[in-house]
Amino acid sequence: MTATKSFSTSDDRAIRDVLLQFEMAWNNRDVRTLTAAFVANGIYINVKDEVAEGHSAILGQFARLLASDGEGSYATFSIDRVWASLMPNAALMRGRVQIRVMAEEAVRSRQLRLLLALQQASGGLWQVALLHETLPPLPGHGANDRSQS
Repeated sequence: MTATKSFSTSDDRAIRDVLLQFEMAWNNRDVRTLTAAFVANGIYINVKDEVAEGHSAILGQFARLLASDGEGSYATFSIDRVWASLMPNAALMRGRVQIRVMAEEAVRSRQLRLLLALQQASGGLWQVALLHETLPPLPGHGANDRSQS
């Protein structure tokens, strides 16, 4: 297995800030900022394996998603791991999002796993090329996933 190179501290911080920007945009219900985090031909694959490619399709997916969750939803994003570049100006990030939705005096909650492929533009800005959401493994099915990273 080939070793990966390390990121500079500023690159590592900028990569992690992408998820922080997602969290703030989600909680502010700002689909334009969510969409702007993607490269122009970026791909978003939701938990239902519906694929949106390009800004217009991604904006539509996020608009529908935020509308279906209602006004009382908020999200907390976390990062499990960032892999250093296997090629110049590219990175992988694995994380999670916990979404809580207020519904008729009750709180529903769901957790999704995230895999993001990021690329760095010539100006140094890190953007999402691919975001894939999946359900977490069932108990007893892949629960030791972290030890294999």
